[in-house]
Amino acid sequence: MAGKFSDYEIIRMGSHGIQSSVLTPDQRKLAYRVRTLANTPWEDLSNKEKKLMIRVADEYVTPAQIAKYTRISKNEIMRGVNMKRWHGIDQKSLVFKASRGFYGKTNDTHKTVVLSGESSPMEGEYITFQLPDYIEDMIRDKRGCDSPPCTETNTVRRWIPLKHGVVRENMTVDDYEAMGA
Repeated sequence: MAGKFSDYEIIRMGSHGIQSSVLTPDQRKLAYRVRTLANTPWEDLSNKEKKLMIRVADEYVTPAQIAKYTRISKNEIMRGVNMKRWHGIDQKSLVFKASRGFYGKTNDTHKTVVLSGESSPMEGEYITFQLPDYIEDMIRDKRGCDSPPCTETNTVRRWIPLKHGVVRENMTVDDYEAMGA
């Protein structure tokens, strides 16, 4: 019964829940490609790959699944989910967007926020949910600080965790440490 799924269904499902035995060889290649790209940082994708990944459905997740996927403790994830800044994150809104990260909506204003991490000499390292535009701009532009020239006091490493230890980041840990932070 090969070929039971259309290419659109394979992409939309992100190849989750599809047994490879029911797919044609070309569909298996497509499913493998979608699975692989789902955990590739957005900034590393070509325009063609981005168009493909936008079509993948969001995967609803729980705080426990986020902790499992990112290797960040569940307590830290729950601290971010329950933060007072936005009266917490609606846990039913938590999703993994392929190649982009873990997103949710705030309880009070229903704004979209992204799970992100930050390291700075002043505040150390922590995980939080923040508005995505600013963080994604810093990661895309590979900016180490808000107002260059960067110094050890204003250098900040920001990242958005994906699954299995992969991150979207504005600088690597080595780059961050080399700046004297």
